Amino acid sequence: HSKMAEIYGTYGKSTKKNNGRSTGGFGLGCKSPFAYTDSFEVTSCCEGVKTIYRMSKSDAEVGGAPSIIKIVSMPTIESGLTVKINIKNQRDQQLFASKISDVLYNGGMNALLNGQQADVIDYSVAEDGYMIVEDAIYGHSDGIVVKYGAVLYPLTSAPEFKDLYEEAMQYLGYHPAHAKTLILMAPPDSISLTPSREEMSMQTKTNETVIKLLDMFVNKFGKGYEKWSVKFHEQAIEQAIAEKDWRALFDPRPSNKPLMKRYKAFMNPSG
Repeated sequence: HSKMAEIYGTYGKSTKKNNGRSTGGFGLGCKSPFAYTDSFEVTSCCEGVKTIYRMSKSDAEVGGAPSIIKIVSMPTIESGLTVKINIKNQRDQQLFASKISDVLYNGGMNALLNGQQADVIDYSVAEDGYMIVEDAIYGHSDGIVVKYGAVLYPLTSAPEFKDLYEEAMQYLGYHPAHAKTLILMAPPDSISLTPSREEMSMQTKTNETVIKLLDMFVNKFGKGYEKWSVKFHEQAIEQAIAEKDWRALFDPRPSNKPLMKRYKAFMNPSG
């Protein structure tokens, strides 16, 4: 209870302020419901006490800062925080569900949405700090993104890593998937973000991390590509002969669906 006014009632205050390994820290996330409504309910279960609060956008008695009213407290064995927002209409409800679904999918979050397990990207299959996703990613076109925490940030070319970026895009074009996105996995405390958390802040720390990630992908994929390609063609020829699939032997164009299907399975065995 002693932290509610200090953290929830003060813009810019956060328990993660000096923790670069946690998502958050700008002191805005817990106040984000105020972007939609003037009041909402928070239930805090902490150290054996369950307390329900009413949060109001501004109060003259506290100089226009958010007002926090404690409604009731009781013993509990629960732990965690629940935020309840009254949604104004069905259209908004559908919009919230759509946006939440997108965030969960991109972040690979293990969560329930309206009682159903959310569909997410399976990052457990990623190796060597990157993965290539064939399906379109919500909010991102084909290209390169950086996963930092549970958020995907688009990456565009910059003078600091122009050559590496172009080489990575070239290798990405070699991949057999149609809609494809390269996801680079940034480690904790390695990227600077804008306060809105909508973009990466391309400061020295961010650029250094991006260069390392691109270099790792280019070296790993580039060195392995020729070996994979030769091995694939040898296997494809052997299989085509065994199946008497002469079309696969003499028609290696992208329109050759049987060959491309094998190529995709070979290049992306995890899925």
